[in-house]
Amino acid sequence: MVRLNRLAVEGLFSYAERQEVEFSERTVIVGPNNAGKSNLFRAISMLADALLHDRNLSASKISRPDANPRIEADLSLSPDEIGMLAVFFSCSRADEKDSRAKMISGPNAEKLRGCIGGMTIKIEWKMQDGSSGGPDAEVLFPACGFGLKGGTIGDVLRVVPMGVAPSQSLSNLVPFNTFMNAILESGDPAREAGRFLRSKDVVHREVELGARGEADRSMAEMDLLMRKLNRSDRAVSLTRLLGIMLQERIVHADEDRCLPRENVAETFDSLALHPGEPEGFEFKYNRVLLHGLRAQVSARSPMLKNYENSIGRFFSALADPYDDSEMKRYDMIKKRFERLFQNRGLGLELITEYVSVKRPRDGSERFPIRRITIVDKARSVRLPPDRVGAGARGVLYLLAAVYGAKDSVVMLDEPGINLHPTMLQEVVDSIDERDSGNQILVITHSPDLLRCEMDRDAHVVHVGNAGGQSRICQDAYKTIRHKRAPRETGHIIDPAVFFARRAILVEGESDRTLLEISGRMAAKEPKYNLPLNNIAVVSVRGKRNFKTYTTLLDECGISWRILADKDAESEFQSGAVSWVSKDGVEGSGPIYILKGDLEAFMRDIDPDIFAKSGKPSKVRSVLEYTRLMLEKNPDYVSPVAEFLDRCVE
Repeated sequence: MVRLNRLAVEGLFSYAERQEVEFSERTVIVGPNNAGKSNLFRAISMLADALLHDRNLSASKISRPDANPRIEADLSLSPDEIGMLAVFFSCSRADEKDSRAKMISGPNAEKLRGCIGGMTIKIEWKMQDGSSGGPDAEVLFPACGFGLKGGTIGDVLRVVPMGVAPSQSLSNLVPFNTFMNAILESGDPAREAGRFLRSKDVVHREVELGARGEADRSMAEMDLLMRKLNRSDRAVSLTRLLGIMLQERIVHADEDRCLPRENVAETFDSLALHPGEPEGFEFKYNRVLLHGLRAQVSARSPMLKNYENSIGRFFSALADPYDDSEMKRYDMIKKRFERLFQNRGLGLELITEYVSVKRPRDGSERFPIRRITIVDKARSVRLPPDRVGAGARGVLYLLAAVYGAKDSVVMLDEPGINLHPTMLQEVVDSIDERDSGNQILVITHSPDLLRCEMDRDAHVVHVGNAGGQSRICQDAYKTIRHKRAPRETGHIIDPAVFFARRAILVEGESDRTLLEISGRMAAKEPKYNLPLNNIAVVSVRGKRNFKTYTTLLDECGISWRILADKDAESEFQSGAVSWVSKDGVEGSGPIYILKGDLEAFMRDIDPDIFAKSGKPSKVRSVLEYTRLMLEKNPDYVSPVAEFLDRCVE
């Protein structure tokens, strides 16, 4: 199973300074808007793209003009990828003039598989005058004790020892597979690699398919490998091969979920020539367009690429009766979609339509067009995807983009924008099938989804923004969680704190009710509108949990204020508190203590109103008290407003 274990980003997007994040089998990335969460997914996608395409980096993606952007990732490979890499290493050319491949011997090939399962990939863009620059690559194999490094990503990579400075010249060149056989036979590859490379130089050259030499069998295996990866490259370097592997194993369902309606019939009509029309340049041009369009419509599309391939063609390819595995995938997506929407009575159905194109000489041509339709069983109608709700379209895209992926890194960026909270959790669970072997990374703003993920012990990563730079915190919740069983902390931590600019911590729901009602109803100034100011009022459910929350918030870089009853004073350091009474606020916080408790505070402001509010439950009493006070004297909240002044500043 391919796993992304760690990612470090520096100088890219909003990550001016180096930030690292660790990933588990299921990781949820949270934080306020514009903090840099989606930029993590962009960096992961750029990792594969840079290896595969050797593309320059534009200045728009750089965090500051003087930066040389870097991406670093620790990866674990699946048995399939390990096998591909072992075959590739067995195909190395002997030298620049000799195309013969020097094979790694059979026993050593098995040892090699045990050494290359984990790797670190480093990519750095050397910017020229802050405008653009090409990538340099370094691929490290810690278990083997060596890495491969190139001035630019290309056909020749220099072999370098890990932790040891390489020699400056390339005067004593040794074929790569001679080096590999030597370190694998030593019994301690990491140690032998360092010793070997201190006295000799090794480079790894790209593999040329079709080369004939000592490794004909290995070259045939490489040819099969490239066909498996759907590549026709005649020459393949290590970096390009890794880029192909990662592109296959990184599935990014991004925020662009547009499912464009197919207008193929209209396009055919617009290009068709009618009788009597001259067969000049325009006729030939239209003929070319029609030929290309016909090929595009009939071509199989194994991948969904939003605008490049329509959802209809994608499902049409999956439903190809000549490919049982793809047909099964289509059936699974169809069943899952219909199960998720069984209460709505929605289903999926592929229909075939024929489009006729008129020709002045050879009559009409008919082209079959397969479309995906959503069946509304209650109304007995078939609708194209753009005629149903955004939620149904979003689910269809997510299932199409991700369902069927196996042993992959699946990235879901805000999957629940248009979904009901219960539906959102069902969709995410549907994507994470037990036998898929996928690693799930989710970016979300949904406290409901985060609550469910916290209950199932997912790893929570918080991304904040300090001074315009992204800041990653991944240890605070993990530390709290490890002090207690996951289900003992899941109900304590309110997910709302992960999305707030500032949190006001209170002991219970009654205090929370007083502040929220006062801020929303009694205060006349917009600054007291807590949601507008991205301030969350959070009940910590008991004074002993104040420490848990403040530890978490400090690690995440989220500021906080505390409002507690008098009996909570012992939980805080002496002299570190401010006081709140009916006469106002004494001190500047961040810890505020009522001179008594909440009931005494309300009674001191107006005993008569407090008596009338009753006490069937404390929260209900606060609601009734607030209503009666607003009717009598809207200015009663002056001490609460004074406290809120310190919270919204």
